[in-house]
This record gives sequence, C-alpha cells and structure tokens, in this order.
Amino acid sequence: MARTTFDLDIVHDRSDANVARLLAALAELDARYRDPAGRVLRPSQDGLRGPGQHLLLTNLGPLDILGVMVGDRDFAGLAHSATVVLLGSHQVRVIGLHDLIASKRELNRAKDLPVVALLQAISRQNDET
Repeated sequence: MARTTFDLDIVHDRSDANVARLLAALAELDARYRDPAGRVLRPSQDGLRGPGQHLLLTNLGPLDILGVMVGDRDFAGLAHSATVVLLGSHQVRVIGLHDLIASKRELNRAKDLPVVALLQAISRQNDET
C-alpha cells in the first residue's frame, strides 16, 4: 500500500549490546529529542533500555524509537511475524501486516481508520492467494 509518512518508527531490541549499537548509530545521525523549547537533549543508554518512546530528529529526518508498541508488543514479540527485506546491504525486519493492523486498531486514532480499512483489504487479498 502506498502511503506517505513523515517519520520512521522502529521497535528495537533492548538488550545491552543492541542499545550500545543503537546509540552509536544515533550519534552518527546527530539524533536529538524533538523539544519545543529548542533544547538539545540526546537519548541515553538507560532511556533506550526502557519500554518508552523516543521522538527524535536526526540529520536524515524524524525517527521514533519505541521500546514497546501498543499492547506491549516488544521486539521479540514482533520479530517472529516480521518480514525480512533488504535495505541497501542490510537485512531489516518490517512489522507483519496483522501486527500493524492490530496496533492501529488499538490506537483507535481517527487518522488511522481509513488506513486500517485498506490494510484489512490487503490482508484479505493476501489470504486468498
């Protein structure tokens, strides 16, 4: 489904080793919290180990890092149904369609309702093939 988005959302593995790699990547991207007061606040190792969300701005655009998604879905809980795609030379896991639909339903935001209907139609079409 083609849909314009303005940021990238990731749910990360919160293990110590992965958080260290993530912090190094965020430093390279000059990641800082989107702060209305204009302060330059950076993500920390302790913060990224937690389940919260981190709304960041990088030199490549907005990035939302989630410890868990709606319904307490964490990296391990989402990874089993994710689709692996090649992005450049990296393999990346992309959230499974059923998990995406479930999370948007649970959020129950007006902006997501038309998207949920389209995603459900795609899911039904995929189930038929």
